[in-house]
Amino acid sequence: QIKAIRSFIAQQVDVIGVSPVVETGWETVFQEAKDAGIPLILVDRRAAVPEELYVTYLGSDFVEEGRRAG
Repeated sequence: QIKAIRSFIAQQVDVIGVSPVVETGWETVFQEAKDAGIPLILVDRRAAVPEELYVTYLGSDFVEEGRRAG
């Protein structure tokens, strides 16, 4: 996924949406996207990065869903 994000940055896309497979290891590439002026949106899964490195998170609150289901 990191290689794909770097490819999107090189292509100067307008926005990047990503559903991280793992929670850690994203900070450097997310910073690269921010430095390039490309907004990054987390989809369905969060990453362990500072909130200023992405624009928004689109997805469910799985903890709340579990609480309600229980």
